[in-house]
Amino acid sequence: MRYILCLVATLWTGMVFAQHQNSFSPLVSVNPVPDDFVVPSGEKYQEEIKKISCHAHHQSQTDQQKFYLESCFVIDDLLHSGNVLFNDPLTIYLNKIKDVVLETQPKIRDQIRVYAVRSPVVNAFATNNGIILVNMGLVARLKNEAQMAFILAHEISHYTQDHALHLYMDDVQTQRERQKNPVGKDANETLLTENKYSKELEISADAEGLKMFLKTDYDINEIDGVFDLLKYAHQPITDIPFDTQFFESTYFKFPNEYYLQEIETSYGLNEHNEDSHSTHPSIGKRREQMYDNLKGRTYRKLEDFLVSEQTFNKMKTQCQYELSNLYLREFNYYESIYNSYVLLHQESVMDDTYLKKNIAKALYGLTKFRNKDRDHETEGSFENEDGEIQRLYYFFNHMKNNELNVLALQYAWKLMRTYPDDDEMKKIANDLFQEMVDNHYESETEFYDKDHAEKYAPFNSFSQPSSTRKSDLKKFEREFIKYAFVDIIKDRGFSEAFKVCKRKKDKNLKADLMDQHKTARQIRKETKKKERELIKKGYALGLDKVVVVNPYYMKMDFRKRDNQIDYLSSEMSEEQYTKWVEKNAKAVGLETQMLSTNLVEYGEAEKMNELMYVTEWFNQQLELEEIKMRGFNQERVIEIADKYGTDHFLWTGIVSGRKKKSIMGFLTFLYLHPAYSAYYLTHPAYESMFFSIIVNVRTGEMEMTKMNPLFEKDSKSVVNAHLYDTFLQIKKRPK
Repeated sequence: MRYILCLVATLWTGMVFAQHQNSFSPLVSVNPVPDDFVVPSGEKYQEEIKKISCHAHHQSQTDQQKFYLESCFVIDDLLHSGNVLFNDPLTIYLNKIKDVVLETQPKIRDQIRVYAVRSPVVNAFATNNGIILVNMGLVARLKNEAQMAFILAHEISHYTQDHALHLYMDDVQTQRERQKNPVGKDANETLLTENKYSKELEISADAEGLKMFLKTDYDINEIDGVFDLLKYAHQPITDIPFDTQFFESTYFKFPNEYYLQEIETSYGLNEHNEDSHSTHPSIGKRREQMYDNLKGRTYRKLEDFLVSEQTFNKMKTQCQYELSNLYLREFNYYESIYNSYVLLHQESVMDDTYLKKNIAKALYGLTKFRNKDRDHETEGSFENEDGEIQRLYYFFNHMKNNELNVLALQYAWKLMRTYPDDDEMKKIANDLFQEMVDNHYESETEFYDKDHAEKYAPFNSFSQPSSTRKSDLKKFEREFIKYAFVDIIKDRGFSEAFKVCKRKKDKNLKADLMDQHKTARQIRKETKKKERELIKKGYALGLDKVVVVNPYYMKMDFRKRDNQIDYLSSEMSEEQYTKWVEKNAKAVGLETQMLSTNLVEYGEAEKMNELMYVTEWFNQQLELEEIKMRGFNQERVIEIADKYGTDHFLWTGIVSGRKKKSIMGFLTFLYLHPAYSAYYLTHPAYESMFFSIIVNVRTGEMEMTKMNPLFEKDSKSVVNAHLYDTFLQIKKRPK
């Protein structure tokens, strides 16, 4: 994959530029939808192969055709992922910088298209077809427009010099030589050879990008800052102390042992550390090479901004706010909390409600994973971090599960009280309440009220003489969690919430107890009975309408190395499959609304945005598995469900391929059916998988999960039979 997308060095930031705005809204795509997102991959491939010289060697032509085929489909998969934006303010701004960089090269300027990417990773990269993708994580850390201009010049150089193709061809040749001489170079030596060539391309892109940059009026001094960005790429947008007092209140105080007194001072990565296994040269080597390229040049200080300083500051702040939500999507809860914490401590805050809700969602996620003993998937150790974020890691690393649950509920409940009309916060607070009752505390009597706090808390105005203060503090540190709800325990509904959650817990425990009295044999018998009934009778969901999301079809060849994908056949089959889906649904009287990137037209940017939200939500639900929790963008998905008039969304598709025939299979066939052994030898063998998943996006429940292996060719009749049966079960009313 690395040869298809030429990666640029990752980068880091300096100061935060605050903007005076009323509220924050995430960036979304805007009409019209560009050709890059609408034109089928197969058509793009036909255009790309026209670049291949007819005078090239036959093997070279074949290799180039394969490169263009794979790159067209891989790039389109990325464009259709929902992470790439178009015609949004950031993309428009980036393209204006590109126009300045390429002002003297109008032909190349027209070939280059820059898009913003919803990713927290500090990165930008170029594709072989002229697309440059810039992550929000990079923009959030830039110091000025001049730095962005040099990065774009670097990426444009990758495109103009065909680095992606050269890297691929070099890789293919290396693999071919390895097969011819398997006892020659070992794997490490081969990798080093490949990486050496990749590093040469990066140095070349720096040099060519510099030539391009020098034709502008941007300040050359800012190029050095680009390498500083790389040096600190692993750090947050800025480094400010994290204080546990942020989560404290009048009587709710954390023990001193939860606060990290000293942190490891970070000086960034060692820029002279040359990693032989990396595809990029060391930062120091690139910096030194840049100094060499600038030797002997006389220049004056020029401009940091040529398009708009105001727009730069606005877009940088926009991206910094986007990070809080993007970290949630990646289950990077600590990073989301710290990023929001940093932004809340700016001189001017764009939208504190948005930031506080992100913190509440991160605490909610941490609690859910902790209570399911899956915290290793979402948390890290403070010892592996640099800078002030260490304190936040240390704080949560030392917090027990029950304490985290209480903290999350207290924070969410107070936020719900501040914004009583926010339905999302109500649901998160109620879910956290149920988590606490199910796993830790069942009654409000286990917590102190204000009367107790004012009488016994060691730091209030009624505290005992100083001679006993030390013992009081020790007692408080043992019981500090009991003071969490002092300010809200008298709230209307708080006491009632304990009773409601306790009743629900008792009901579930009763059901579990009944199951425990059953023998393992009884449970297996009941399970098998349910499975037989499901196979015999099928599902009966009784639905009248579903939203079908991106019908999927993949053709593969399991006989070849890496199960080679037949991209062109897959694209045609997917188009046909979409028509079959609509036809079979109509045949059983099931109304469908199609949300598919393959059907999006030039004026349907809103559908691309809807696909982005729905796909993000679904991917998160797959990662959560048995953890039942609201998605980070749950409210937006429910809005989409309300728009289409159904909570039920369908993901369906087929993976089909031709497989190898084994000698054992032939011998078995010969033994059982000797008369048909010739048929076995002469006819190809196929293996397919048909899947359909119905999800209620309001509840998060998977109401249908069909995974049907098909040990035959995926013919039209076979596929349509499975589709018709699936839609019949979706439509059928339960008895």
